[in-house]
Amino acid sequence: WARLYAGSTSGFGAVHLKPGAGAPVPSGGISGLQFGYNLLASRHLLLGIEVDAARARIEDSVSKLDPTPADLQADTVRLDSLVTLRGRLGYAFDRSLFYVTAGATWADVHVKSASSFVAAPVIATTDTIARGWVVGGGIEQALWPNWSGKLEYQFIHLNPFDIADTNGSVARLRADAQTIRAGLNWHLNGLGMGTDG
Repeated sequence: WARLYAGSTSGFGAVHLKPGAGAPVPSGGISGLQFGYNLLASRHLLLGIEVDAARARIEDSVSKLDPTPADLQADTVRLDSLVTLRGRLGYAFDRSLFYVTAGATWADVHVKSASSFVAAPVIATTDTIARGWVVGGGIEQALWPNWSGKLEYQFIHLNPFDIADTNGSVARLRADAQTIRAGLNWHLNGLGMGTDG
């Protein structure tokens, strides 16, 4: 397992917004590429670093009627891309690698709020790069001499970020996301396929 590798992943993600009452609950697909390096610190203990970049279509919209004054409000939240830089700590045995991972994350977030205000619609949009941290874990399995498959879960916490409101003020929003992805990695010099991996 102690080699340079590169690969791709695809899967599903969901975002929970805070404050969450009446807020959109974005969900959708995610796919991207990853690059990494593993080092065996002992016979079974693996240390590694990985960077991944993914395109996403994690989106949801909600609308509601505020009768005082008569006002139709709509909000859309969309996560367009996600980048993580993580360390990995794993246990390699035979053809399997079990690991935990943690590091930093950056997310491209788009927020649009609209309000009818009876006769004068107002639209406020925000595009921002939200920063935060990520933790997770997964299992990777050797498939062929140079190839492995993996299944990985990530929990992503985004720090509070500012968004434009339809009343001209600035609001604060915080978001947590979860993703689960399956992937395929190609290892530069092949994988050890013996009983100890």
